[in-house]
Amino acid sequence: MKKQILLCTLLASVISFQVTVSANSRHDMDRMKMQEKHVATLRKELKLTDEQTKEVRELFKDQSEKMMKVHEDCQDKLKDILTTQQVGIYEKKGLGNDKKDCCK
Repeated sequence: MKKQILLCTLLASVISFQVTVSANSRHDMDRMKMQEKHVATLRKELKLTDEQTKEVRELFKDQSEKMMKVHEDCQDKLKDILTTQQVGIYEKKGLGNDKKDCCK
């Protein structure tokens, strides 16, 4: 019986992790599409050269990576503030998955 409970708990954890990864992947794809759309708009409206377009793309990518790091740091600090029970609820409900709401 204990083995079944442990197995069910492990399975639930794996499924929860996969759902979170899937949601984050969709968010990353949306972000990349928005960035590329912005680059295309700047290229068209400002008549950017190929070199400028490449540099703008790199700038946006670097900025996005920095923002992700800030988000991760925020999540870590928040979890340090919460009790173990609150962290469990926070993670179970996916309250930290909406990156735009963190650390306003």
